[in-house]
Amino acid sequence: MHFFPNTPPASADADLTRAAGLPQVEAATRFVLIGDGVSFRGRQLPFLSLQAAAVDTLHPIGRVKMIDGRLADPSSVSEAMVGFDTAGQLGIRVGDTLQVIFGTRDDNPTLVPSVEAVTIVGILAMEGSFPTLTSRPDPVMMLTPAFQSAHAERVDWTNGGLDVKLRRGKADVAAYRAAIEQAGLPITVSSIHDFAVGVRRVMRVEAGALWWLALVVAGASAVVVSQSFRRQSAAASKDVLILSSLGLRRTDIARVGAWHGVRVGMPGAVVGALVAVVASPLLPIGIARTADPDPGLHADLTVLIPGAVVTVAIVSFVGAATLLLASRTSSSRPQRPSMFSSIISRLSPVPSTGTRLAVAPTTSGPGASFRLGLLGLGSVMALMVAALAMQASFERVLTDPALSGSTWDMSIGYDFDHGTEQVAAMQLASDPLVAGFARGGWDCPLLVDGKRVYVVHLEPGTLLSVATDRGRAPIAPDEIALGAAEMKAIGVGIGDTVELALSPDECSPWVGVATISAEVTGRAVLSSPIYEPLGQGGGGAVTIDLMRRLIGADFAPRLFFIRLHEGADLESTTTLLAEHLPPGFSFNRPDRTGVTLLRDLRNLPSVLVALLALLASAALLYRLVMANRIHRRDLAVLRSIGLTDRQVLGAGATHGGVVVMLTLAGAIPVGLLLGAVVWRRVASYLAVVSVPEIPMAAIGIVAAVGAVLGVVAGILVVGRARRGLPGMVLRTE
Repeated sequence: MHFFPNTPPASADADLTRAAGLPQVEAATRFVLIGDGVSFRGRQLPFLSLQAAAVDTLHPIGRVKMIDGRLADPSSVSEAMVGFDTAGQLGIRVGDTLQVIFGTRDDNPTLVPSVEAVTIVGILAMEGSFPTLTSRPDPVMMLTPAFQSAHAERVDWTNGGLDVKLRRGKADVAAYRAAIEQAGLPITVSSIHDFAVGVRRVMRVEAGALWWLALVVAGASAVVVSQSFRRQSAAASKDVLILSSLGLRRTDIARVGAWHGVRVGMPGAVVGALVAVVASPLLPIGIARTADPDPGLHADLTVLIPGAVVTVAIVSFVGAATLLLASRTSSSRPQRPSMFSSIISRLSPVPSTGTRLAVAPTTSGPGASFRLGLLGLGSVMALMVAALAMQASFERVLTDPALSGSTWDMSIGYDFDHGTEQVAAMQLASDPLVAGFARGGWDCPLLVDGKRVYVVHLEPGTLLSVATDRGRAPIAPDEIALGAAEMKAIGVGIGDTVELALSPDECSPWVGVATISAEVTGRAVLSSPIYEPLGQGGGGAVTIDLMRRLIGADFAPRLFFIRLHEGADLESTTTLLAEHLPPGFSFNRPDRTGVTLLRDLRNLPSVLVALLALLASAALLYRLVMANRIHRRDLAVLRSIGLTDRQVLGAGATHGGVVVMLTLAGAIPVGLLLGAVVWRRVASYLAVVSVPEIPMAAIGIVAAVGAVLGVVAGILVVGRARRGLPGMVLRTE
């Protein structure tokens, strides 16, 4: 648990000491923010980008995982540590030197400004250092007890806190909060267990991505396996029909098919389990990998054994089902001519032969259909196109912050200083670094139908606007846009009317009218301000004129929301812009954590595409081999009446190319539709604007590579078939 005192400096130290001594506490560590900022690589970091905190002990309350380096020496004044997330955001590495900046103190004029250098000796992961879907942990550099002792005159415990470990963990949280209240300690309490809920949501995104990967590969493999069983069952259908006429029961047929499936499924399950164990060091990924204390080789039998059993059961069921279906097929049922017959008959011998092979069934016997033959290959390629579409949508969100709510790059405010604000507005209008700006702010939460909603108010009619994934942003003084979670909690939708009021405890010094009505115009997608983390799908947006209706005509926004020109480097450009403008409190946009975490997942679609490409290649090769085997009598007849070896190879090339083109004609639209549907669900979970992408370049590459692969495979397969003499083939058929 974390504790922060709300008392004057004289009593804050004592209050923290009393809180640490309550009977529910097993261990405690005090910490205090120290200094007026941190400098790194020659420049002071922006407001709230990194703060220095000294601790009174380096004995960790919870488990600590060193990502790099080591724990700091408690007796060293010049050593420090930093969390892995903060290090990643700021580019801090072990061995880097940072400076803690000390300014003047009004209560102690004898203290002069100074800078103290410290060296980062460790980057670690521990409770409280993991990001959630909506916010990042406090960016803190941990200094040693020796540093705190060396600068005791600068310690202000009103900026301090307490980390405690309770004796019974989560079971003691309620009792400890009651003890704090009973003791009369004015301390704000937060539980790490509440924070862990957000961390688990982060890992759920990563786990969900791996589940999708597993399900897609399993589905594609199941289609390929079922097609293989269907062809084998069709080849055995005549024998099964004869045995059935001699008294073979359907249960016996099913038993034979199931046993065949077991013989195929068991080796596959064993190989799959071995591959899973060998690949386990590569998993988990992202934040989950950072949290895993031992991401090495694992053999989880509680997963492997049930997975192997399910695999064998599914394959045996497929074997039984396909053989039963083959036994039910009537041999007297006439085979309908292909719908391409009239077109094919008009072609010259080489393309006609290749096209007939492509559209002909790949199984012999009644009920055979070229559409069923293309099902396995088409399903795999549709999944591949869907994976490419998902990857393109991932990349679009990662490269366009506006889709996750960051429609502005920087905010700067002047605390009701109207004169300075006017000067800043004129400079922003003429600054070449600025693409556009709008007045606004996050001054005051509102009660929306009685529920507290943290809202941004923004000047309408400018280049900047609130992002929405449904409806539109508010533009009138009687309109509001709400996040998806807020709309669900309140029970309203777009077009409904809500009652708005100021939050009485948080809107001081304003005293507005009781309530006003507003129409919900859209579902807002917002990025949290740096000082108020919003929940997933939380927050809302209104216009400045609506705030004036609530507060009064003299209400004036305190912030400028600024958008930079496209392609500008965020850190360097905002630093330069802040130097040009009048001094004020400024901060850059805080990237949505749930979105930036997708960077850890961006390689998964590529892995999935590679696996599906292997499956598609195997399915294509299998289809070509089966087609040539089933129709080798037809090829032998054509060769005996004059088809040359060169023409046979040309027919094989046509065969492979037509199979790929026919498959892509159906796989591309189905794959794009599937990718769009899945991406909308992912975007809804992440609370980002859903804009499914169509990766035309990637699809073009897949089509070109697939066509070349089909042509080459067709030539190689038919090349083997032409080695035999036509007479030998005709005698055996």
